Amino acid sequence: MVTSEDPDALFERGYEAFRASRFEEAVDLFERARGLSPRRSRTLVYFARAHYGLGRYAEAERVLDALVALRPEDPWSWFRRGHARHAQGHYREALEDIDEAVRLEMGDNVFDQGLDELFLLQASCWEHLGELERAISSFEMYGFAYGHRYVVEREVARLRAMIDSRKGSRKKGQ
Repeated sequence: MVTSEDPDALFERGYEAFRASRFEEAVDLFERARGLSPRRSRTLVYFARAHYGLGRYAEAERVLDALVALRPEDPWSWFRRGHARHAQGHYREALEDIDEAVRLEMGDNVFDQGLDELFLLQASCWEHLGELERAISSFEMYGFAYGHRYVVEREVARLRAMIDSRKGSRKKGQ
C-alpha cells in the first residue's frame, strides 16, 4: 500500500503540480519527498525548478548546491545552478558553473538539446559583465553548433553596435 508519505507518490504529485504551474504546492510536495529520500536527484531538480518558477532563485541555488554535491560529474547539475546564479545577477559565479558544465560535457555529449542554452546563458553573462567581445564569441559558438545564422547575426550586430557606441562615447569624452 502506498501512503501519502511515500517519496515516489509525493514526487509524482509534486511533478503534476509543477506541470500545472502550481509551484507553491510543488515546492511543498518536493520538500516532503526530499525529506524522505534526500539523495534522489530527480526530486532535487524539480524542487529547484519549482523554486525558480516562483522567482526564488536563491532557494533554487541552495537546492542545486545539494545536487552539485550529489552529482558533481553531471554537467546539467552545474548548468542548472549557473542558471539560478545568473537569475540573481551573480554572473561570474554563473560563468564558473557554465565552464564546469562545458568541461564535463566535452567527454559525455549529454547536452544534445541544451548546449544552445548553455552558449546563450554564457553570452548573457558576458554581456551583463560588459565583456561584449566575449559575448560575441559565445553567440558565434552557439551559431557554429546550431546553425542559427539569423539569431547569431542579429545578436552580433547588436553587440558590435554597443561596442561602437562605447568607442564613440570615449572619443567624445577625451
